[in-house]
Amino acid sequence: MLATAIESEVSDWIEKHSHIVDDKGHRQVVRNGYLPERTIVTGVGDVPVEQPRVHDRRPEGQKKVINRGVNELNFVEKCVIIR
Repeated sequence: MLATAIESEVSDWIEKHSHIVDDKGHRQVVRNGYLPERTIVTGVGDVPVEQPRVHDRRPEGQKKVINRGVNELNFVEKCVIIR
């Protein structure tokens, strides 16, 4: 269930940014495989998760910063306990 929610959120986020292209028409926000599997500690126990990778090729000035050192791509990772 957690994996499905993460996949859905990533797909929605990429779709939201699909209009951003470079001067050659290449999309600047794209899927890029998965990070190595990690274990997330939850109230029901340890849950193994493969985090989808997203390649954001926008210039640094165009990326939204949520908090110092946390951009919108790594926000979820900063909000959960990862072993």
